Amino acid sequence: MTTELTSRYAVYFSPEQQSPWFRAGNSWLGRDVETGTTLAQPEINQIPPHRLSELTASARRYGFHATMKAPFRLAAGASEKDLFAQLALLCKHAGAITVAHPRLHMLGDFLAIQVDEQQDDIAALAQACVVHVDPLRAAMTDAELQRRRQSRLSHRHEELLLRWGYPYTEEAYRFHMTLSDSLAQTEAETVERLQNAAEHHFNIAAPIEINNLCIFKEDTPGAALKLIHRCRF
Repeated sequence: MTTELTSRYAVYFSPEQQSPWFRAGNSWLGRDVETGTTLAQPEINQIPPHRLSELTASARRYGFHATMKAPFRLAAGASEKDLFAQLALLCKHAGAITVAHPRLHMLGDFLAIQVDEQQDDIAALAQACVVHVDPLRAAMTDAELQRRRQSRLSHRHEELLLRWGYPYTEEAYRFHMTLSDSLAQTEAETVERLQNAAEHHFNIAAPIEINNLCIFKEDTPGAALKLIHRCRF
């Protein structure tokens, strides 16, 4: 079996390299998504470095991003080249979107950067990614389906999972850039310190400009995802 068929790919938004959001997101998580370089995470009062690393371990593996099409394996007969070409067609007709007032808030048990209000244009872009790339996606295995179902999906989320390989599409989509792992079992004081530190770290006056889409790749199961291709609008 080829590497392309055993790897997973995702379509994500990631800010441009020169954006302060790109630098801040990478340093917060402790990894550059383009080079794979390990970065020093910010110092947080009363949260030791090893504890911050634990609280961001899964988020660091996936890298600083906003999901447009969640990780998937390529279907037999599909290739990276096909994926890049499909993304180019999509980006050719896409327009830049400005997130003027990003906010940091809890999304369930996760700390994340979100939009100040639901933006239909972002949701439409995400759904376009889902639809246009889906023909290249391999069907989910039973094991993959069961992992998704551990989140106690609603009937509607189950429908979306079976249709698109991810339960948070269509009207269930929410733009977010994850900054932590689940904090459900984390002490309230630690969560508060983490939130306060993130508010300071991401105190950025510039908006987030969604002007590109990226392909991230997971070479082997459990490996860190890396930005391998950026396509600008």
